[in-house]
Amino acid sequence: MRPLLATRWIALLILLFPFISLSLDASPLKGTLALTGQMKHQSPFQAPGYWQRPNGILSIKEPNWDPRQEMVVVIRGSGLSMPPPAAELLIEDFQFVPSILPVHEQTTVTVINRDPTTHIIEPVENNFMKALTVPPRSNITFRLPKAGQYQLRSSEYPHMLVSILAIDTPAFILAEASGAFRFADIPNGHLSLEVWYRGQWIHKQPIEVKGRTSLVIPIQVPSQKD
Repeated sequence: MRPLLATRWIALLILLFPFISLSLDASPLKGTLALTGQMKHQSPFQAPGYWQRPNGILSIKEPNWDPRQEMVVVIRGSGLSMPPPAAELLIEDFQFVPSILPVHEQTTVTVINRDPTTHIIEPVENNFMKALTVPPRSNITFRLPKAGQYQLRSSEYPHMLVSILAIDTPAFILAEASGAFRFADIPNGHLSLEVWYRGQWIHKQPIEVKGRTSLVIPIQVPSQKD
């Protein structure tokens, strides 16, 4: 009986060895995006008075004053392997949630319409996909053609705008409003960290992960044109 039990344990260890070795060679990585200057927030939709005056149809929300929660942190290097996050885009209260959606390339994006009205979603430029009609309380899916930056808008409600960043590496995350970010398992070694913001790669630097690693990343936000 004991030899049989030992054989089972050996077989189990053989199956788990790749995952155990990967865990031993990887470490948590956390950090903070630290702004080196101040920036005045600007909404992507600039029609005078649009955000200030209630119109009885669309909800009025406070603007997003800290640009860091629109920044995507990307890690590049060898040995990166992690499941991509769910690629879901909500339509709720006549808003896209989130307004910045990072996804892995070739991932299927699911659009979930929680509004009581139909929304027609179309590309802002390049016509990389056909317009999508999303009925009330329903879902629809689409796939982006390749890694890159894409924008979608509502054909009926011009304030509804979402930026989708399709990334060719599995290690990426949308930063919090405080600038904090965290990766659970990043391979130990020399890697590259990049930061994307509103259509631009605004920062790039080499990093070394060795055990639990904490970083402070200085970020200079590019000026926004009126």
